[in-house]
Amino acid sequence: MTGVRRAADPTGRPIGSAAGLVTVLDLDVDLVPDGESAVAVLSGSIVHSGLELEVGEGVYCPGRVSPAAPGTRVLVVGSPGPPGTPAVWTRGSGSAGDLVLAEGGGFVDMAVRWLVTDDTVGARGIVVATSVFRPGGHHRTHRHPNAAEFFLVLSGGGLHLAPDGPIRVGPGDLVFVPADEPHGFRTDPGTVTTTLYGYLGVGSLDQAGYAVDEGGDGR
Repeated sequence: MTGVRRAADPTGRPIGSAAGLVTVLDLDVDLVPDGESAVAVLSGSIVHSGLELEVGEGVYCPGRVSPAAPGTRVLVVGSPGPPGTPAVWTRGSGSAGDLVLAEGGGFVDMAVRWLVTDDTVGARGIVVATSVFRPGGHHRTHRHPNAAEFFLVLSGGGLHLAPDGPIRVGPGDLVFVPADEPHGFRTDPGTVTTTLYGYLGVGSLDQAGYAVDEGGDGR
């Protein structure tokens, strides 16, 4: 069943399943994630192998990261699989350019950038991506049969479309969707919404599976 960790909740409480966990942390000491992991900077900055990474940047399987500025907050995505080879992403990296998704696949005025996948960094049990919904944008109700999904609102807001009815989400709210549960999103009128999202237990959208619910148009 869908779970939501609100922005006002204390940081450090993980949300997820046996396939993996997602946590928002206020980082004031060195962090050494277990297993396969990814760390994304939400505020402040971190240092990995002498490189400072800022908001919108992060590192896959870092081994160790350190806070480089007061008020540093990160999103940590973890899978129980063995660590991979460390790889950094910056605001200009990811798959080549923003991919504007076709309405035929259930996407309306939505663009994505893939950051951590089997193709970009050799990931096996984690996917991390960003999405941008332009005003009027929505993602029709769909499901991923083979993977759970997480969804963190960075800016803007709208309605997370869940089986029991829509759930309003805004900046800092983190949503967890179990595998094969129908879900979608509709941004608020006149609002651009940006998110950080991904899948647990797989390394790509193809592995996660994707099926549009013909009864849910996101409107």
